[in-house]
Order: sequence, then structure tokens, then C-alpha cells
Amino acid sequence: MDVLTETVKRFLDIECGNGSGCGNGFGSGNGNGSGDGNGFGNGFGNGSGNGSGDGDGNAIKSINGMAVVNIDDVQTTITQVHGNVAKGYVMKRNVYLWPCYVVKGGGKFAHGETLHKARQALEEKLFEDMDTDERIARFSESFALGKPYPARLFFDWHNKLTGSCEMGRRNFAENRGIDVEHDTFTVEEFLQMTKDSYGGSVIRKTAEEMGVKL
Repeated sequence: MDVLTETVKRFLDIECGNGSGCGNGFGSGNGNGSGDGNGFGNGFGNGSGNGSGDGDGNAIKSINGMAVVNIDDVQTTITQVHGNVAKGYVMKRNVYLWPCYVVKGGGKFAHGETLHKARQALEEKLFEDMDTDERIARFSESFALGKPYPARLFFDWHNKLTGSCEMGRRNFAENRGIDVEHDTFTVEEFLQMTKDSYGGSVIRKTAEEMGVKL
């Protein structure tokens, strides 16, 4: 049937009163221990079907007996919900169903082909609304001084801290012979290395907040 279940309604915050705790509690984290299972079970196939629509324009209200909802301007069906994570399909052209995950947090939703990608997309959305001090605080909470971390983490975090583009970061890494996928660095090394590059003022402020002398 094409009626939204109560579980899906709660996930989408439909008909939820203020203070009802409908689910903003997503921790941004860095993906540690976040495997793609999360109680859903692995694997589900691509599919297609006949959709029936009514009302506004070309919007399809249901497909194969599943309700179709608009999440961030993406027509989506939800098949399973576990906390702040849902599993379902994105409906593409020609009524083609593309498997996806949807995560929510901070009043936002994000899609992804895998749970990791969906969480990553949500984190990026949340960071867009943060001021510099909040970004620095998140960075400080995510890393310990003196401990080596994968270069990939710092590669991604430089964007979160400063808004640097991927091409610029890759160029920086190549010019310094950094292997983003295999090298490791401490926080101190990362801050020292990037203090005079793009977003240097934010990097220096981060170092000051963390008590790192550059």
C-alpha cells in the first residue's frame, strides 16, 4: 500500500510535535566503527516498476505499492528505518529504482549509495552551516595530539576547516610528495604543513586553540 507507516513518518518528522524527539541525534564522527550494516542486512537489487501519479505535475505518489516522498527534492521510497538511518530507493527517470541510504541529523537529510557516503554527505551539509569556531571545535574533538592519523583524514578535514577545493588539496599533496591514501601524520605535522597555504589563518587559529606552537 502507498501509505506512509508511522515509523517512516517519524523518520521524516511528519506530524511530529515539538520536543517529540523525532530523531536529531546523529553524531558526525569520522566513520569509526560505522560499518554499513547498522541492522539492515546487506544487499538489495536495482529494480524498476510502474508508477502512478496524480496531483502536482509529474510527481509520482507511489510505485510498486510503496509511497514516494520528496526528500531534498529527490523522489525517494523508504523500505526500512533504523534510528536516524533509512534504507530505500531513489527514483530515477523511466521509473528506475536506485538503492540508497538516507541519514538525518541537525534538521537535514542526505542520500548516499552506501551508508558511509550518506553519512559523509550529511556531515558536509552540517559543516556548511557552522562558523569557524564550531569547525575548529569539531576538529579538536576528533584528533589527539601526538598520534598519527591517515593523511586522507586530514585531506578531508582541510576542506571542512577552510573550504578548500579538492583540486587545490590534491595539487598541494602532489607538490610535497604526499601520498594521501597511505601516508600518516600527526595533528602537529598537519598544522605545520598547511599553516601558510590556503586557509592559513584558520589553520593557525586551530593550532592556537589546540595549544600547538607553529
